[in-house]
Amino acid sequence: MEEVEAENEDTTVLAVNVGEDLGTVQDFVEEGGYGLTILMDPDGLLSQKYLIGGVPTTYYIDKNGINLGAYQGLLPKNRAEMFLEAIRENKQ
Repeated sequence: MEEVEAENEDTTVLAVNVGEDLGTVQDFVEEGGYGLTILMDPDGLLSQKYLIGGVPTTYYIDKNGINLGAYQGLLPKNRAEMFLEAIRENKQ
């Protein structure tokens, strides 16, 4: 997802951690060398709001907060790029 964000200047990727404490997440990010912005959902409230049935789940949300689609499971880069292109085509 970091590559997708880096290669698409009109795209921001936000990761959401569900149920873990900040220290655990910080250790994971440091060890993995990740650079994504990570939001915390310690009580699972955001997960409930978006009806997440499994992790990971990717949502495509436009700048107005409209959910344009979702993908449950590990999202391959080429699939992410296909979703982004389809969204761009439908916006024109």
